[in-house]
Parts: sequence; structure tokens; C-alpha cells
Amino acid sequence: LLLVGNEADQQPHDGPDESFEQTAEAWNNLLYAAHYTWPDVEKAGPGASSGQPWRLNDFKIGSLDYLSAHPYGKWPEDVPVSGAPAGWGHGPLTGWLDGYAALGKPLCVDEFGAPESELGEGAQADYISGMIERFACDGRVSHAFLYCWSDRMDPTRRMGLVRVDGSHKEAYDAFESQMWF
Repeated sequence: LLLVGNEADQQPHDGPDESFEQTAEAWNNLLYAAHYTWPDVEKAGPGASSGQPWRLNDFKIGSLDYLSAHPYGKWPEDVPVSGAPAGWGHGPLTGWLDGYAALGKPLCVDEFGAPESELGEGAQADYISGMIERFACDGRVSHAFLYCWSDRMDPTRRMGLVRVDGSHKEAYDAFESQMWF
């Protein structure tokens, strides 16, 4: 599976942004090059992060095998995650799934996760468990990738399954209990 682009649906602005801002035309050219270079590899893209499916209107997603996006801050259920601080998150996952699935492609959740720095360790674990259960039960989701393995990747927000020293967090146990080998 080749992921073509990441967060390409971000809108250009003057402030700093961790995302690479890319026009639809530039992304379409990237997709064309990926198809030409790797014709037999399944492709997902554009790693949508805005939560606004309409921002993909000018993206030529027809030749993708999967539509990829990340639902950061969406709640697995219709209520906030137990233990999360009041006001945390961006509402239920249901509308997000419905919006992107309406574009007619199987969904590849190319990033999901939750910051321990905002939720606390127990709620982060509950969030990860809830999201995995939700993705596994929704036939529109074909792939889901957790961000990230270690807090070393994001030491301020602590999004990992393991701490900076490598010891397991509650999120690790939650993730491991959801895996079927």
C-alpha cells in the first residue's frame, strides 16, 4: 500500500503549520507520477486532515484504491471518551466516517491517536481501544494505522504507546489487547 500525500487538504495560510500545504493540482500530479512509477501497487491518499471532505473536491481521487484521512480528536462513540477533560475533542466519529465514505472509496485511516498530555494515560488508552473497536466494526474502514509508537516521536504531546524510556504505557496494553494475531 502506497500512501500518496499527507495532509494535502490543508488550506494555505500565513501562520506556522506542521503540515505540508499542497494544491490539489500538485497532489494530482504526484498521484499521476505514483501510478506511472508503481502501476501494480495499491494507493491511498491524500491523508486528509481537515475533517472537511469538501476540501477534496478538486483532488482526482477516482484512481485511488483507498481514501486516506486522519480523525484526530473524533470520539469513537457519540459521547466524549470517559476520563477526558470537559470540552476535549471534535465530536463523534460517525459524521466524519459518513462524510469521507460518501466520496465512494474504502477508507484508510492513515493516522489516529490521542495525546496523553491532554487526556491523561487512562483516557488515552480508552480512546485507542475505542477507536480500534469502531474501525474493526465499520465495513467502510479497510486499514487503520496508529500514530505513534513512542513518546520520543512527540515528547510534548506524548502520543505513543511507550514512554521515552521504552516502558509500556496503558495505551500499549490497550493496543495489544485489540490485536488479533
